[in-house]
Amino acid sequence: GLNDDEADLSRKIWQRNRLGWIESQLPLIWRRTLDTLIQKLGPPTNHKRIGTVSSWVGPRSPKSADELKVYTVSALIQFLREWKKPKGHWADSPEGLARILDSIIAEDPESFLNSALEFRGLNPIYIRAFFQGVQNGIKNMKRDFNWKPALELASWTVNQTMGSVKNDDGFEENFNWGSTRKAIAHFLEVGLSDEPRFSLDLRNHIWSILKVLLTDPE
Repeated sequence: GLNDDEADLSRKIWQRNRLGWIESQLPLIWRRTLDTLIQKLGPPTNHKRIGTVSSWVGPRSPKSADELKVYTVSALIQFLREWKKPKGHWADSPEGLARILDSIIAEDPESFLNSALEFRGLNPIYIRAFFQGVQNGIKNMKRDFNWKPALELASWTVNQTMGSVKNDDGFEENFNWGSTRKAIAHFLEVGLSDEPRFSLDLRNHIWSILKVLLTDPE
């Protein structure tokens, strides 16, 4: 693992790059923070990068995409809430289900954006899939959406406690919110890109989320 100095340097580089993505829209206090980081570390890298999510064949899902598409959004979220991973190392898994969920959300991001708050309390892996799916679905769409529910979900998510629990097989199930926070960061990056999608009245929501993300060493 990293020692304290290396972890601090990694966090500062992460902050510099994220602030660099939205440099033109930064409040004065964050503009000064970015200037200080640039003086110490040099200019941001990957300044124009938009995060993408790749798919690969791996963990199994208990239901196929076609089976899940039959559900309404609320019924699908209820299924996510109630489904339990069966015993066995090679059994269907939340990771496999999340990959299918990601693809379904990408096909119809608007319906899921409107129901974003129903994702509160779910396994972090499904919330991560929500933000990845929305990001993939909207990045080529040049129209407005109802962003407020998703931002409220993001705010709830970034304030959750990091940790993990053991499942019935004795293996640790990942309840570390780090990868979910990264998905939120990429979602905000799309919304704050060269053609901003978020309206000014959402500014307080956005900055409250960014304040937490910018202090996250991961």
